[in-house]
Amino acid sequence: MTHLTLQLRTLIMAMLHEHQGVSVIAERIGKHRSTVCRELMAHRQAVGVGDEPECPELERPPYVCNGCARFNGCRLRRYVYVAESADRDYRSRLVDSRSGVNITGEELYRIGAAISEGVRKGQSLHHVMATCDGIGICEKTAYRYVHEGYLDVRTHHLPQAPYRRPRRRLKPRRAMAQRRGDRECLKGRTYEDWKAFMKGHPGAETVEIDSVIGRIGGKCLLTMNFNCCGLMLAFLRDRNDAGSVKDVFDALFARLGERRFREMFPVLLADNGTEFSDPDGIERCADGRKRTSLFYCNPYASYEKPHVENNHENLRKILPKGTGFDGLTQEDIDLALCHVNSMRRRGYHDRTAIERFAERFGQEALELLGLRPVKDREVCLLPALLKRG
Repeated sequence: MTHLTLQLRTLIMAMLHEHQGVSVIAERIGKHRSTVCRELMAHRQAVGVGDEPECPELERPPYVCNGCARFNGCRLRRYVYVAESADRDYRSRLVDSRSGVNITGEELYRIGAAISEGVRKGQSLHHVMATCDGIGICEKTAYRYVHEGYLDVRTHHLPQAPYRRPRRRLKPRRAMAQRRGDRECLKGRTYEDWKAFMKGHPGAETVEIDSVIGRIGGKCLLTMNFNCCGLMLAFLRDRNDAGSVKDVFDALFARLGERRFREMFPVLLADNGTEFSDPDGIERCADGRKRTSLFYCNPYASYEKPHVENNHENLRKILPKGTGFDGLTQEDIDLALCHVNSMRRRGYHDRTAIERFAERFGQEALELLGLRPVKDREVCLLPALLKRG
C-alpha cells in the first residue's frame, strides 16, 4: 500500500493535536517525513480571511496549527489539517487525474470523423469499427468516447444504446468494510463502551440518533431524541450517507455555538448504519477539536436505543411509511416536530417534551432549533397537517 488511507490521515491529525513532530509521525505511519510534509502542505485548510498576516510558525513543519495552545485567541491567518477533508480532496484529485482520454487532439479528430461518417448513415458502431481500418481503438473504447461526449456522435445516433440500462455500480469498498463489526471506527465506541462511559460520567445526557427513510433513493431524515426530556429533532437530507450526517452536525454546531452544543450533545448513540460510519466527522469540529462522543449499538439491536425508535411512531402518524419526502422542506419537518413535541404524555406526568426541553436548556435554545409549542387543541398528528392527505 503506497497511498495514505483515511485511517492514517486520522492518526496524523490525532498526533498533531498531541504535539508530535513530523519525524515521529512519519515513523509511526511507516512513511518518509517528506511524505507527511507534502500531505500537510497539500491538504491544509485556511482559517481566517481578509488581509491578516500569516503565522510565522507555519514556515516550518508541521505547517499547520493543529494542537497550538494559542489557536483560539490568535488573530493571524492559520491553517488546520482535517483528516476527512484531506482524504476527500485526495480521492477527488485521484479520480480527476485518471479521467479524460489518453490520445492527442489530432488522433481524436481523425477517429471522430471516421466514426461519425458511418454512424450518421445509420450504421451501427460495431459495423463502423469492423469496416474501418486504422482507427486504433477497440469497440468498447469507442462506445465510451461516445457516451462521454468526446466524439461528434450522440447516444441517440446508436440504434441499441438507448435501450441498454447503465450498469449498477457497487458500493465503495470503504463503506461496505465499515459495516463489519471489526471496523476501525468501532474501537472504543461499542455499546459496552457506552455503558462504561455513562458510569464514569453520570451527569452526561444521551441523545439517540437514527434515520427515517421515505422513498428509496429520495430524501430522508436524520432524527435525534433527547432522552432527558423526550424532545425529537429531525433534519431533511438529500441522501442517506455519512457526509450529509456530518453536514447536519456542523450546521448545528455553527447555529448553537460551542458551549450550547456541548451541553446539548455530550453523548450520541447510533446504530451501525453506513450513514454513521464517519465518527470523526461527527465528533470533531473543523479544527479537529472534539465536540461530542459517539457510540454504536450492537448490530440488529434497535432495542438498545428505544426512545428514538418509539418516538418515530408519532412522527410516522404524520409521515406514514411508503410516502416520500421529496416534496417537503425543512419548514414542513419543523412544523411536524412542533406538533409531535407538543403532545402531552403520561410518562412525563402529562407534560410536553417542549416544556421539559425549555426547562432543561432554555427558551433560546428552543427558538434556535426552530421549534415552538402548539396549543393543546391544535395538536394534529395526521398527514393532513402537511396537506398530504
